[in-house]
Formats: sequence, C-alpha cells, structure tokens
Amino acid sequence: MASDTGSRLISRVHVGGNALRALRDEWQRLEALSPTAVLFQSLSWCSTVAGRMEDADLADIRIFTVSQDGALVALLPMRLLRKTGRVVLTGLAEPFQEFTDMLLDPQVNAELAYGFLHADMLQEKADYIHLGQVRGDSALARGLADRVPVAGEVDAAPYVQLSDFKDHAEYLPTVRAKTRKNMRNMKNVMERTAPVTHVITQNTEETSALVERTYENRAAWLEERGLNSSSFDDEMFLYILRDLAKLGDETFRSIGMTLKHGETIIAEMWGFIHNERYYAYMSSWNAEYATKGPGRMHLGTVVETAFGEGVKSAEFMIPVVPYKQTWATNEVQVNDHLLAMTFTGHLYVKAWVDFARPQIKSLAYKMPAPMRRGIWAVVNRLRGKQDD
Repeated sequence: MASDTGSRLISRVHVGGNALRALRDEWQRLEALSPTAVLFQSLSWCSTVAGRMEDADLADIRIFTVSQDGALVALLPMRLLRKTGRVVLTGLAEPFQEFTDMLLDPQVNAELAYGFLHADMLQEKADYIHLGQVRGDSALARGLADRVPVAGEVDAAPYVQLSDFKDHAEYLPTVRAKTRKNMRNMKNVMERTAPVTHVITQNTEETSALVERTYENRAAWLEERGLNSSSFDDEMFLYILRDLAKLGDETFRSIGMTLKHGETIIAEMWGFIHNERYYAYMSSWNAEYATKGPGRMHLGTVVETAFGEGVKSAEFMIPVVPYKQTWATNEVQVNDHLLAMTFTGHLYVKAWVDFARPQIKSLAYKMPAPMRRGIWAVVNRLRGKQDD
C-alpha cells in the first residue's frame, strides 16, 4: 500500500529488548516530531521499564513500526503480557503508563499508518489487544477508526493549554474569582504563623527523596481506603520510579515541587517534562492540612511553575477530580480499547471488562473502607501475584 506521496509504507515487528537499542536514533527522531502526549511511549520511559524486566518478559517485547523511504514514520511499543489463563498484547510500559499513543510523523495519515501496525498486531499469539487509556486527541485515537472497540469505563484527563496564554497573569482570570480569593485568604491566614514557600527540585537527591515520600504516602492512602492499583501492586514500581527520577536531558527530565508552611510539608508533586509538556505523575498532601485544601492550593502553584518552565501544556492526568478542574482549562476524553482475538479473549472482554468489573467496582466504592481493605487482602492472598 502506498502513501499519499507515492512512496511505499513498510511495516515491521521488532522483537525483544534489544530492539530498543537498535531503534534508538530513529525512535528519538520520531519522538521529537510527535506533537501529542507521548511521554509513556518515549524511548526513555520504555527503556527504563524494560531495564527492570526479567529476560522472559524482555523476549515478549514487540515494537511495531512503519517506515517510509527508509525512515520511521510510526511506532507503537507493545509487549505480550502473560497473565493467569490469558495472554494480552498491551503497552510496553503497562501497568506503569498513564496513556497509550503511537509516535507518528505529522505528515503521515494516522489511519493509514495504524492500519499497517494493526495488521501486524493481529498476527501475534494473544487472546486480546489492550490499548489502555487512549486520549481522544492522540494520534492513536485518530488512527484506530473503530478497529479496536472502546471497552470499560470512560474517563477524562484535565489539562491547561499554557500556550493559549501569554503568561501566568493572563491565564489566572480563567480561574473563578471566588476560588482565587479563597486561596489568597487561606495563604494569608497560614502566613500569620509561618511563611508559605514553594521549593522546586530537578534531578537531584532532593527529587529522589520526594519520590520516596510521595510513593509511601500514596501507597498508605490507597491502603487506608481499601483501594487497589495494578502499578502499586507490582514490586518493581518503586524501583522504576527511582530510575525515572534520575533521568535528565534536553528532552526528558523529572521535576519535583514541595509546598511548605514553615518547615512543614503541606503538599508535594513530582512529574516529568517531555516535548514541552509537563506531566503531573504523582502527588501527596499532609492530612493535617486537609481543611485548607492542600492539593488544590498546591496545584495552582504547580501551574505557575509550569509557565516558568516554558512548557506548552500542563497535563493533570486521569481521573477527573474537582481540585484538578479548579485549575484546568481543558479536558480530553480517555478510553480503553480492547479487541478479542480468541474465545478466551472474547470471554474476558465481554464477561469481565464490559459486565462484571464495572459492577464490582461500583459496589466496592459503596463499601466502607475497612470492608474494602479486608476484601482486597483476601483477593491478594488468593491470587498470590499481580493481576488486574
């Protein structure tokens, strides 16, 4: 099949962990060209996750590519994930990636390019294809064209398109006047006893310490509420976070932010800057300041910092929650896409993803937190390892 220019598009599947090194230069070139939110398909992110994989998992890596005139024009990093009773073709960095997208040269038609990738994906020995948390504004969403149906719950990712504003002062009036007044008053009250300060760290020991604190605080928050997370269930997660926090170059770097009242930490957040986007990856706050809205207060300062960093957008990730909406100027719909390829896959998608899981999840959220904690403790003992 030929492209609009008459040059032929050629697809290829690169197998195993060595593919990341072999494709390094072309991967990074295409990554820099991709205008969408592709942090989790970046070479840095994928290489870091692959670096913590066992040999058997490395052998299951599949990098699907399309080339035109010898240059990569599309790339989708995936892996065969072997779970109890089924094999899933899913994102390479799952469960540690927030969005799934494909790297795409903007000059190439997304639907055409994905058609080549999809044909190769159908040849893999998997029970189903899982494309998790695909943003509606992504190259992958444009390319899917109903080839992989939407499944499960619908969510959205709030963000601020900073490039729509000349500076922070021009952006600020988009936030409700009452909210701004409340934040000012809260800060003024707090500063009667100690100064409120904001500390920024980048690729330092202080950033690494912040990563440890936010991980521990978030894990404790999940446990206290009896909530489950596939990433936190994986013992490799903290090691991957530590590795990511140490990375830093002109295209990919970590950044940590701490809001303090005197010497007391009110709230913390850390994330990444990649391709002129800031991604708010993990946050935590001091429960003793809960009445002061520490998350909401800090996120406003985070947006101001993002303007100072010169990025074009600040991504707040999923899920949509009120404190994010306070500062966000936009939201983009996010969907999971699943395509069954075997009877086992059909059974899993229809019986579990489309029917049982939403029912169980809804019921679980209605339970008191102690009851949820007890149920998850039993489930985790029974399964004996990470699963979804």
